[in-house]
Amino acid sequence: MNASKGRTFYYHADANPLGGSISAPFESVISTQASTSVSQAGGHAHDSVGEFRVGHVVSISRAWSEIYATSHHTDGSWVSQVTAVVEDLNVLDIVRAKRMISRLTVRHPHTGYHPFIEFSGCQYESVTINGATVTPTLDLARYARPFKRDEILQESWLHHKGLVGEAVAHSKLVTDAEGAPEWLAPRYGWVADEKKRSDRGHIVCSLVREIGGTEPKSSFGHVLHVPGVGNLFFGELQVTQGAFGLTMLRIEMGCLAEGTVGFATAHSNGAPYP
Repeated sequence: MNASKGRTFYYHADANPLGGSISAPFESVISTQASTSVSQAGGHAHDSVGEFRVGHVVSISRAWSEIYATSHHTDGSWVSQVTAVVEDLNVLDIVRAKRMISRLTVRHPHTGYHPFIEFSGCQYESVTINGATVTPTLDLARYARPFKRDEILQESWLHHKGLVGEAVAHSKLVTDAEGAPEWLAPRYGWVADEKKRSDRGHIVCSLVREIGGTEPKSSFGHVLHVPGVGNLFFGELQVTQGAFGLTMLRIEMGCLAEGTVGFATAHSNGAPYP
């Protein structure tokens, strides 16, 4: 039997629990901790790390990641499930989280070219700011399209009316929020412009609609400003032609500490041939 006569799939998936860089009060490039990726032929990957600290700025007790990338034995679809987890996060003794889990499940049907996407398993556990609980409200079905056998998606995700409509609505939620700072408009306003989406070749949105328990005029959709830390971005989702990237928390620090650090990031795409 010549196995090469049928369709094949080139996998591409990676998980990154923690990484970034600090420019003040000291300079440090933070090596990505417990990261994993899989071969173009698929497979399984797993890694973990115990206690990790970057000066007095960032610390965790544990992080791990895991990827399964294989063909489904009953329907012939190609599946990549990517998980990245961070536990006992502490940023500047102000931002804390017991656990954050990012999980992407991307399934390409044996017929067609556009994948199905699910976010089941993503979660935040016990997030606090200065000891007070805040609640990032996840909507895991907002951009998801669960796999249905024999269904074929006819349009790419960059042109999917459901995803684009939700992304545009979210960009307006952020930029039109009461007290929204001026820098949010150029950061997210372009999402509502079809030509600008096409020029950039991607869409930025979020699985988090709002953040409960915050001070008035400090949160704007998935964005939260924290004095003494900087700006926090929860549940960021970036979508390109056939790829998805989800980061559960990214912090742009602008205080005594400066730099950008990301936590619990999962990426997945891949493509079938011919």
